Amino acid sequence: MLRNKRFDEAKGILILLVVFGHLIEPQISNSLPVRRVYEFIYLFHMPAFVFISGYLFKIESETRTHCVRIIQNLVMPLVMFEAIYEGYTILTTGRPSVYFLDFAPYWTLWYLLSLIFLVDCLTTCANTKSTYFYSNFHCVSLGEEESPV
Repeated sequence: MLRNKRFDEAKGILILLVVFGHLIEPQISNSLPVRRVYEFIYLFHMPAFVFISGYLFKIESETRTHCVRIIQNLVMPLVMFEAIYEGYTILTTGRPSVYFLDFAPYWTLWYLLSLIFLVDCLTTCANTKSTYFYSNFHCVSLGEEESPV
């Protein structure tokens, strides 16, 4: 599959916006215009990342290949960086981090965990032909109690 330069450019711009948002974050309580810029960035940049990730998602025809790809590209980096961050925290503070104690992904790794769940949902939806499943899935995502179908 050929790479689409537009998606690479969009992801690059979104990454720069993430960095810029983190740079201005300490100033949001001191300046209303800075706070508005920060809120504007965070209004769309993560939904855009999710949209691009979902758009570029490809289900392998062979289940084993698909699972290996998910483990290599998402699970292994998550586990590796969690171990690095946690090891550093234990070495510097002498105790585990609050993330480890809460079974939560370390600060910057939440997106990898979210992508794992997104991939799981997309795979399930693509492999399920049931209208009932889709309607219930959408109701759960919207916070409804049950499907009207």
